[in-house]
Amino acid sequence: MKNKLPYLLYAICLIFVFVSNTIAHRVGVYAIKKENIIEGEGGFGKGRPCKDCDIVVLDQNGQELTKGKTDDQGFFKITISPENAKVAHKVIMDGGPGHRAEWVLEGGNEVSPDAKEVTESKTDNAQKIDLSSSNIETLRMVVREEVRRAIEPIQKDLMRTMDSGPGFREIFGGIGYIVGIAALLLYLRGREKKD
Repeated sequence: MKNKLPYLLYAICLIFVFVSNTIAHRVGVYAIKKENIIEGEGGFGKGRPCKDCDIVVLDQNGQELTKGKTDDQGFFKITISPENAKVAHKVIMDGGPGHRAEWVLEGGNEVSPDAKEVTESKTDNAQKIDLSSSNIETLRMVVREEVRRAIEPIQKDLMRTMDSGPGFREIFGGIGYIVGIAALLLYLRGREKKD
């Protein structure tokens, strides 16, 4: 038993080395669709950008529509055909072996071009509101654009928070798990010697 203790300690050290590497390389992607342009960003854990990573855009049937790459800050901008812009999409970022992230975009525009025009036009005088169906649709697009602008920083912060790495709980839970396995092995070895 005494001559096997160094091997056990060596194995435990190797486990810690490999676990820390896998945690350090989590990858995440965030994307938004504006008409027929999909733009977003990708990053590894702790806010490091994914540089020159492959981006693939799939349609709702899983067919590849187009490819692209991230820049040096981890941002990407991909143009798709207008007829494909109305369907749901899946954006896949490949950051190398074992580093893949996905983001699903719903069908239709998340940001409408008409909404930008209405938002930019400002009037000082109060006007009578016409509640025709076209005005209601324009109002919906304006509200959708403003909500998107408001929650975009929150979505990015949430993505970064999810990729912040292991916390106190995860680290000590992992250590406890390893110590528990080692204790079980020692217990079983002790029982074998008694028999």
